[in-house]
Parts: sequence; C-alpha cells; structure tokens
Amino acid sequence: MAEKYNVIVKKPLKAPLPTAELVPNEGTATAQQTYAYQQHVGSLNFPAVITRPDISKAVSKLSEFLQNPSIEHLAAVDQTLEYIIGTKYLAIEYNGNQQDNQIFIALSDSSCADDKET
Repeated sequence: MAEKYNVIVKKPLKAPLPTAELVPNEGTATAQQTYAYQQHVGSLNFPAVITRPDISKAVSKLSEFLQNPSIEHLAAVDQTLEYIIGTKYLAIEYNGNQQDNQIFIALSDSSCADDKET
C-alpha cells in the first residue's frame, strides 16, 4: 500500500484519525477526487476487517464520506494509511495468565433508527 499510494512515513503516528471531527463536505468533490478517496478507503477496509482492529473505527468513519469527500477527508485517509504503515510491526498482546478474571465484555447498541445521520 505504501508504494501504491506513495506514502512515506517519517515517524509513526499515534492515532489513525485526526482529532478534529470529520463533517460532511459542503461543496462538491470532483469525480477524480471521489474515485481516489474510494480507492484509498477500499484498500484500508481489508486490513481493518481481517488483521487491524485498531483502524476499524477510523475506516468506518471514513466510509461515511465515500460519495462526496472533501480535502479534509482525503487528508484523514492519508493519515490512516500512514498510521497502518508506520505501525505494521506492532501487535496486540494478550496475557494468558488471567485466572477467573473477566477480560472480555461484549456490548451492543442496536438502536440505530433514531440516528438520522446513519
């Protein structure tokens, strides 16, 4: 992916998304911008689902803007690419010595009909 999108990472980033809230684009993106953005987000989707749960929220958020991305969205997807390339040698480590401790809790929020944005 680094070669495909010409991403050079000087220093690994600490977060896959910028801290500023991503909001819908007020203007209209060109067809070329939209296509490039869709290609970037599509390339991030596979690692998010298969091997990189740390970027799944970021990819989900970036996917909201597939039809009309802004310059800020393009910068955010580039940041996510830099993040996964810069952290590719890191891993989530689980401790197998936990005895009788509840280490995983699953929760769900199925109330999505009242959220007009999604």
